[in-house]
Amino acid sequence: MSTDLAPKIEIRDLVDLLGARAGDVCCKLLPEGRLSHTRFQVGSLAGEPGQSLSVNLRGMKPGNWHDFASGERGDILDLIAQVLFRGHKGEAVTWALGYLGLSDADPDAMRTARREAEAKRRQAAKEAQAQRRRMRAAAWQRWGIEASPEIRGTAVERYLAGRGIDLDRLGSTGALRYHPELLSAEDGCFYPAMVAAIVGPDGRFLACHRTWLEVRTDGRVTKADLKAPKKCLGGCQGGHISIAKGRAGVPLNRAPQGDRCILIEGIEDALTLAMALPEWRIVATISVDGMAGVIMPASVTTRVLFRDRDTEPAALAGFERAKLAHMRQCRDVRVAASPGEAKDANAYLMETAA
Repeated sequence: MSTDLAPKIEIRDLVDLLGARAGDVCCKLLPEGRLSHTRFQVGSLAGEPGQSLSVNLRGMKPGNWHDFASGERGDILDLIAQVLFRGHKGEAVTWALGYLGLSDADPDAMRTARREAEAKRRQAAKEAQAQRRRMRAAAWQRWGIEASPEIRGTAVERYLAGRGIDLDRLGSTGALRYHPELLSAEDGCFYPAMVAAIVGPDGRFLACHRTWLEVRTDGRVTKADLKAPKKCLGGCQGGHISIAKGRAGVPLNRAPQGDRCILIEGIEDALTLAMALPEWRIVATISVDGMAGVIMPASVTTRVLFRDRDTEPAALAGFERAKLAHMRQCRDVRVAASPGEAKDANAYLMETAA
């Protein structure tokens, strides 16, 4: 697809050429941002310091960005349009051609640029595949090798008990494991941790979710005092954490015809529902956006999307995307929420227990 402003070069070629220079482009557009080897972070499209808006600098689509506060996202050409030209893509194309030195390029220079873009696409795909393999191996090391499948009598059981979750009221918690000493890159310290397996539609391991824990002086176990005490390791797109298999008792990819499932964001909220609704299949997603990407077999004919009370525009928009995504796959899609004013399912449990 071409534009009138750039009749001699494809938009996707322009995006790939810009993506290869994403770090430099971001520093020009948003000088208050922070540049690392793998990503560029800034507060928002307005350019203030912060980390809500993140730009990928490596992998399959360098230059792709996501503002986690507003929910906005796009490629690097969209970023140029939003920051400099109030969203006008045509003006962004003109700026990009000038930045790349292609404004008045002759046909030979354009052909060279297209060949360069194609080479960068192939290289990016190769790097992304290698990166996915490395990240999945690291995630398996944390969950499948280093962590213990026995969580009873550990900091994980005490942490969950502090959240009102009784393991005796649950079936198998095979997705959850206990890691005695897990490094946090945030502060360079080791903490006990709850690690969970994130699996894809076919049931294969994709990534692990980590919750760093801290044992307090009074014996309580809480989330560690970190800015980000919960993080994923590995590519978790389309993945889920299997919390309860319900009445069927089999993995999601083998769900029998007429099966029903609740999707909910967060491990603690999913465990809360599993105690209350043992006959239901329950899966936890990593985020509201992640809920939209969970692919289920056609045999799951009833799906309940459980929402929390987050009123941020990004969260509301993400939930709507999830609802539409599942309505396209299934006729019987319902929405549920915890009663009263509780923030989420686990908060309701804690309030009623108190």
